Amino acid sequence: MKIGFLDCFAGMSSSRFVAALISAGVPEQLFHDTVDALDVGARLNLTRVSRNSISTIKAVISLNEENFKSEKDFKQHDYPFTVQMQQNHKPAQRLGTIEALINDTFLAPNIKAMIIQTFTFLAQAEAKVRGLPLEEISFHKIRALNTIINVALCCTGCCWLEIDQWYASALNVGSGLTRYNCNLLPIPTPTTLELLGLRTPIFARGPQRELLTPTCAALLKTLTVNYDPCPPLCISRIGYGGGRMEYDTLPNFLRLCVGYVSDKTAQSATDSLIIFESEIENPTDEILHYLK
Repeated sequence: MKIGFLDCFAGMSSSRFVAALISAGVPEQLFHDTVDALDVGARLNLTRVSRNSISTIKAVISLNEENFKSEKDFKQHDYPFTVQMQQNHKPAQRLGTIEALINDTFLAPNIKAMIIQTFTFLAQAEAKVRGLPLEEISFHKIRALNTIINVALCCTGCCWLEIDQWYASALNVGSGLTRYNCNLLPIPTPTTLELLGLRTPIFARGPQRELLTPTCAALLKTLTVNYDPCPPLCISRIGYGGGRMEYDTLPNFLRLCVGYVSDKTAQSATDSLIIFESEIENPTDEILHYLK
C-alpha cells in the first residue's frame, strides 16, 4: 500500500505543494507540460531557496495579467465567461468558466475530474458560508487563473504518484485577520473551516497570517486525507516545498513523505479493539471454564 504523508506544521499552500511534489521526484517536465496544456500564457518558475537552513524548492507561476483584462480575451475558447462587478470593480470568473477551461485541455480524464472536484468543493463551501446560490459564486479573474494552474499542477503530481491513501498531520492554519473582497475575515476563514469539516485537527502557531489557504483545504478534501496517525511506513521519497518568505518563528516549508506499508500493517493501524472488563465474585470452576 502506497502512502502519502503531508507534514503541515507550517500550514499548506498550493505552490508549496507543487514544489514538494517536484522535490519528491515527480518529473519536472510533467508540470511544464500541464502549464502548456492550460494554454493561458503562464510559465512555471522553479528555484532553490533555503528555509531555516533547509534546501527547498520554490514554485512560482508567472502570469501576464495584461492578457486577461476582459471577456473578449476568452472568446477564442468559447468559454461561458461571466463578469460580476464587485465593490472593487474587478472582473470575476464563475465555476462554469473554470470547468470549461479544464475540459478544453488535453489533460488526462482523472486529472480533469480531480481539478473540477476541487473547485466544486471550493465553490460549494463559499456558497454555504455566504448564503448564496452556487451559480452566483465567482472568483477574481487573475487570482483564479493562478489558482487554476496551481491546482492543476497539484492534481497532476498526485495522479503521477498513484497514492493509495493520503495522510496529514494536524494543520497549522495560522491566525489573525485577512482581507477578502474588501472585507476583513478571521483566520482561518469561514470557507476554510467549512472545507475542513468538524473532525480535522487544527492549531495556530507562528506569524499572524493565513498559513492554510481555502484552495488547499479543498485539495485536502478532494484527496480524502486521513488525519489519524500515519501507519509505520518505509519512506521512499521526501520532498520540501518552500514558501515565498522566511519566518523567524516557523520553518516555512511543506514536507511530503511517500512510502509503503504492507496491507497487514495498514489494516492493523485502522482496526478497532473492544475490551470488556468485569469483576466476578466467588467464581466457580464451571464459570471460569467458559472464560478460557
